[in-house]
Amino acid sequence: MYLGIDIGSTYIKAALLDESEVLYEKIETGWNPKSNAKEAVQKLLQKVGKSEDRIRYSVSTGYGRNLFSSDDQVTEITCHALGSAHLFPKIDFIIDVGGQDCKAVKINQDGRVLDFAMNDKCAAGTGKFLQIMAERMKLDMHHFSALANLERPAKISNMCTVFAETEVIGLIAEGESEENIIGGIFLSVARRISSLALKIKGSQGALVGGGSNFSALKVALERELGTNLQTNQYSEFTGAVGAMLLAKKLEEKHGTQSIKTI
Repeated sequence: MYLGIDIGSTYIKAALLDESEVLYEKIETGWNPKSNAKEAVQKLLQKVGKSEDRIRYSVSTGYGRNLFSSDDQVTEITCHALGSAHLFPKIDFIIDVGGQDCKAVKINQDGRVLDFAMNDKCAAGTGKFLQIMAERMKLDMHHFSALANLERPAKISNMCTVFAETEVIGLIAEGESEENIIGGIFLSVARRISSLALKIKGSQGALVGGGSNFSALKVALERELGTNLQTNQYSEFTGAVGAMLLAKKLEEKHGTQSIKTI
């Protein structure tokens, strides 16, 4: 078996290759990502009814990759690129919207990174921005996305999280509908993200990471970019899938090596 684990700021995603079958697990990162990463792996092992010593090689990725005792730690850009090329053949760029950053990555057919642009210094354009706005409106994220009216979006001019929150409060006080406000929020995020994507000049793309779970973000990005973005039920797991595939490649290169104590 080969293990890939993506320890993100909001969720831990794990993918396990057991012969020809891939199994997936997702849990919240929480305040103890090290312990929760171990729990995610144990849940995968329970699904296949096997022990951890059957894992021949493991790779961790994501912001918390160094917290997990894997055989190798690899950057999320590399892993998302490799996983996306596997899940979405023929694409040449991806947009990865995570909890604390967003990335646009240009790739080739083999999943090799050709170019990338990244926003990791500000909450604007990230899942955290959307989460804060949803909390301000007392909605869970899925309900927040479902309510978005992208046909009559309110104008949200500030991308700074603090000032945008103040702007939203003002719109609510003026009687603007929550559907229009939410539509404006998603479009403002899409503009920020699309400015990164346009720098790498891809033509066929996929939306991956946690942001791929929200249809309003996908539609808003497609409008800003003027192109369709692919998603599927495993879009959120691209980093873990890439890490899993890399674990298999590295094991073949370096020889069998059991996973370190998890």
